[in-house]
Order: sequence, then C-alpha cells, then structure tokens
Amino acid sequence: MNNNGRGTITTFVAGLGIGVGLALLFAPLSGEETREWLMDNAENRLKRIRRQGRRWMFQFQDVLDKSEDRGNEGTKD
Repeated sequence: MNNNGRGTITTFVAGLGIGVGLALLFAPLSGEETREWLMDNAENRLKRIRRQGRRWMFQFQDVLDKSEDRGNEGTKD
C-alpha cells in the first residue's frame, strides 16, 4: 500500500491531462480568437473606467464651483 505517493501523482497528472483535453475539445473559440476577445474586453473596460472617472471629475468640479459660489455670495459688497 505504501508506494511513496506515486499513485496519487499519477492520478493527478492523468486528471490534469483529461481536463486539458476536454477544455481544448469544448473551447468555444480558438486561441487567437480568445486573445482578441480578451484584448477587446480589456479595452472596453478601460474605456468605461476612464469615462466614469471623467464623470466623477466633472461632478466633483461642479460641487467645488457651487461651494465656491456660495462662499463668494457672503463676501459681495
């Protein structure tokens, strides 16, 4: 019964091979298509993050402008 873990390693490697084979067999896209999809996805998410950052900056600037206007109302002669 004591085989120094060789059976466990063999079983793991066999399972890994079967998993990789099934993943390749049932993959919806080729490697190149998957890379393109990942890049497009990353670019789209980056654009969305930038747009949201710009919106927040505009909103923050509006809040600052409004608070500055309120502060100046009390100092008018």
